[in-house]
Amino acid sequence: MTTYEVVLQLDNEIPVRDTIMEYPRLGVRIEYKDNKIASVIHTYTVSENLTEDQCLSYTKRHLRLLWELLEYRYGLPIKASNSHIRILGEPRPATGRLEFFVDAALCKEVILPKETILVKHPPRLMAWLRYVNDARNTRSDTEAIRLYYAAWEDMKGKPSQSHPAQATHLKHTRDFVSHGVRLTNPKALEFLKAELGQETNQYNPTDPVHCEFVRRQRYRARELIEAEIERELDI
Repeated sequence: MTTYEVVLQLDNEIPVRDTIMEYPRLGVRIEYKDNKIASVIHTYTVSENLTEDQCLSYTKRHLRLLWELLEYRYGLPIKASNSHIRILGEPRPATGRLEFFVDAALCKEVILPKETILVKHPPRLMAWLRYVNDARNTRSDTEAIRLYYAAWEDMKGKPSQSHPAQATHLKHTRDFVSHGVRLTNPKALEFLKAELGQETNQYNPTDPVHCEFVRRQRYRARELIEAEIERELDI
């Protein structure tokens, strides 16, 4: 049996509302600097000897949900490009790289997830977080709409009368930007007319009125989906 310690040093320290020093069931410790996460340390024991790349892959795989949750809370992808690996009991560390690329976005103070969420969570939580993180970071408003609707459908299925009206609005908007043919759904056409102030049945990406409508719907969709995820996280 060999015990490895992988230290993920964050390029940009992450401010947190309250500190959690460790997630013992994940083998994770967190180091802080001025109430900001400076590094995440993952310790694990396996029966085989791992290469440097295998060590990083193992850590990335086992901490994926934690990383997705941190990214979701922070508001932009987290970058840890200087990572260190060492075999416990051996004096010389190896070094490696584990990269998470960033895009321009607003970041915010992070509420760290409860360990219970990390070890016992809805089976599709990882997919929901990936949809939301990808939607938030894309420059394309239309792509964000598609991703937010994919998240809703994965969580709740097709919108119904028991769901918030915004869920149906999101579906109509997704259909509007994704279908290359004219829409015929009377309810969708009624919604578009009310939002756009004019009758239309097909999206025109060069029309500034259409583009502004989609941009507005993107923010509404984000509020809708993130509210659902918050309920799942029970925070």
